[in-house]
Amino acid sequence: MFAALGRFVYRRRRIIIVLWTVAFVAGLVATTHVPGELKGGGFTNPTTPSQKAQKAMQERLGFGPARLTIVFTGPGLDARSLAFKTKVKAALAGIEREAFPKLLSVQTAASTGDAGLISRDGRATFAVLSFDARTEQVQRLIPAIRARLAPTGLTTYLTGDPAVYADIEQISAEDLRTAETYTLPIAVIVLVLIFGTLVAVACKLPFFSKT
Repeated sequence: MFAALGRFVYRRRRIIIVLWTVAFVAGLVATTHVPGELKGGGFTNPTTPSQKAQKAMQERLGFGPARLTIVFTGPGLDARSLAFKTKVKAALAGIEREAFPKLLSVQTAASTGDAGLISRDGRATFAVLSFDARTEQVQRLIPAIRARLAPTGLTTYLTGDPAVYADIEQISAEDLRTAETYTLPIAVIVLVLIFGTLVAVACKLPFFSKT
């Protein structure tokens, strides 16, 4: 079997080299578009009872299908204090409907009076951003939201499904580039070992062959 495969490859070595080169170049071009095509989520079925119930709650209670949470922490600061709440309000000043038309509401401990939005130790609080948009759409807004968060000295973390999926896409793209960094040289070495030397490989190409 392997002998027959070897003879088949050797007889068609020029075509195989050309096809491999074309596939290699096409792969390099395609990988540049992978991060933009990756999408998080996609595991829910809108026809299931749970999804129908969620849609009904969204319509009646007025919150969007996608939520983003921004956590605020400050070393040595009490999240229950007026000073901390003022910093949170200032940080969120740029997060408004004029900038994000799909934004429904921004809920904080100060705006709702809900102590549940503050951690038990008083070191952190969070704001809940509700959007009338799908998770994938909010995911694309993550860079703009980060850019519009005003610096106030507080440390901020974005979490929730849109932020998690955005990080997954970024990490996946980085892992893909890392994998290519290691696998492409190995593929070249394998080709060199199969065809002998780089010179031998070059001589087998159609434009180097005399026949």
